[in-house]
Amino acid sequence: MSTSRTTSRFPNRMKNEMNRKNNHRKQTERQHELNEAAERFIDRIRKEDAIETNEIDASWREVMRQIKMDERSLRPAAFRRILWPMVSIAASVALLWGGYRWLQHLQPEESNGLQPSLLSQMDTMPTDQIVLHTGSQRFFLDDDASVSYTEEGDVTADELKLDGEETSVGDNLNQLFVPYGTHADVTLSDGTRICVNAGSKLIYPRTFEGKQREVLLEGEAYLEVAPNAKVPFIVKTDGMDIRVLGTQFNVQAYRDAEDVSVVLVQGSVEVNMSDTEDKVLLKPDERFVKDKNGIRVDEVDVSEYISWKNNVLIVKGKPVGRIFHQLERFYGCRIHVDDKTAARLLSGKLDLASDVREVVESICLSLSLRYQCINEHEIHIETANSNMFNP
Repeated sequence: MSTSRTTSRFPNRMKNEMNRKNNHRKQTERQHELNEAAERFIDRIRKEDAIETNEIDASWREVMRQIKMDERSLRPAAFRRILWPMVSIAASVALLWGGYRWLQHLQPEESNGLQPSLLSQMDTMPTDQIVLHTGSQRFFLDDDASVSYTEEGDVTADELKLDGEETSVGDNLNQLFVPYGTHADVTLSDGTRICVNAGSKLIYPRTFEGKQREVLLEGEAYLEVAPNAKVPFIVKTDGMDIRVLGTQFNVQAYRDAEDVSVVLVQGSVEVNMSDTEDKVLLKPDERFVKDKNGIRVDEVDVSEYISWKNNVLIVKGKPVGRIFHQLERFYGCRIHVDDKTAARLLSGKLDLASDVREVVESICLSLSLRYQCINEHEIHIETANSNMFNP
């Protein structure tokens, strides 16, 4: 009897073992398929910037569809065995997707990739003329040049339309080099007007695309930004970004200067320092300064800092040495002065439309100084009782 029962049970055990192995194989295959679906979804997340969000959502639905298919096709016990590993995978994927979208939400608005390092790569050949690069072409312009762009990116310089050309993505960036002794006025494709001071470089797109309007600046410029609340305007310098929606302000960021500054005339700007991540929000009639002593914000008479764009220099108790340095940039010359004389304070109004010798002479009369023109581009300054010059 005992032997008979053992024998009759053997086929059932064989059948159960075969069913168990077959179910295990199916479970392994389904888990492998679900793993692949999850991996495809993760891969789409990694490439999200190249596809639409609805495509990523479709990938997520595919993962969940695979799980629901198992629920219908497998026995409850078998489904539970495969479900728990997949719940872990699905939870991880969901966390990855949710975390990715959260981080993406926290990131600043996308940038067109302009980096201040491009300024140092500009080809600034020795010249006393303004140089405009429009893609593959180069134009030489006279002092006080006026450059303007239409909404489509067509360029006009001093009312003369420059030869049009098809532009690639790389050619969309234009470059303006304004050497010492010259000045230029640029109207961008969005209507923003930029007065560029002597000794400055400006890089900007022929037409703006994307969620931000970005330009690069080295030197000094006065900007009247065309309002657009949906597309902020950002001026990038070496170590400082100025973010605006629509306003008027002056930026001074010369590479050889002891400080950088932003003066707000109208509206509101946010100054971001790239090295310290400090952010300062300016109000009208305020001046942001960063120098060797740190950062400060002062209330100022803005006319003193923006008058240069109208060929006038308003001076209120400033060391004359700094004024002479401004004149060097403005006129493209060299003015030599000793430290003691450079420390003397000057107040007044200088007409920059005049010849540099006339401007220097008016300063010397105010401070009882003497000057001597060594040549067309070099002037020496001394106190009236000095013996530097021969009688």
